[in-house]
Amino acid sequence: MKYRLTSAAEEEYAESALFYLEESPQAALDFIEIIDAAIEEIAEFPARYPIYDEEVRVKNLLKFPFSIFYRIERDHVRILSIYHASRKEDQWENRL
Repeated sequence: MKYRLTSAAEEEYAESALFYLEESPQAALDFIEIIDAAIEEIAEFPARYPIYDEEVRVKNLLKFPFSIFYRIERDHVRILSIYHASRKEDQWENRL
């Protein structure tokens, strides 16, 4: 299945990658690789991950403290947020 990131999710992804790049180029590469693999896995098996709220599902990452919130739509998966665990969990919900 195809996927699309919301502009907010794209912004979160870019900001987080830049943060890790400032810490370590290798950490940034690892972060990008893990996020991309997680998004590809979500697109391939969208119903695999638990429902967070109504139609929104969540995949929690292991190596980095992030969760990917997404919704299965008719012909694609919409990535709503790539969210750092230290932020208040309900902050992203105003994007729905």
